[in-house]
Amino acid sequence: MIYTVHLYNKKIIKKILISGGNGNLLNNTYKESETVKRFLVQHGIDESDIIIESKSRNTKENAIETGKIVNLEKEHLLITSATHMKRAVYCFDKVKIKTKPFPVDNTMSYSSRNIEHLLLPRAKTFELWEEFLHEIIGLFVYKLSW
Repeated sequence: MIYTVHLYNKKIIKKILISGGNGNLLNNTYKESETVKRFLVQHGIDESDIIIESKSRNTKENAIETGKIVNLEKEHLLITSATHMKRAVYCFDKVKIKTKPFPVDNTMSYSSRNIEHLLLPRAKTFELWEEFLHEIIGLFVYKLSW
């Protein structure tokens, strides 16, 4: 979200479409896109420059619902985490939305290269593996189901 604010303030982007409803089975009243919109407005984004899509529950639905809103003839900046970008681009390509990927929140680190991390891995390592496997399985499922 911080990069979106910077890109908007530098006038690189003029409009922001936030895609994301609620992927929870329980507590479906929370809408991710509405929370993001509040954050952006609090950080100086003009509310009239924000478009919300809050029906989608996952990346595939993000792309489908976004395709109903955007001009499919134009290229759109796709801002999401670096880890999630491959799956997001796949989904947006499937619904014929031309995107220019803008990956953020890169979690790669090369600061620790010693043997002790193989013997005693950090808890963060397990979190990153969980995120990685989630993306790989998600992409695999979308390729099978689309």
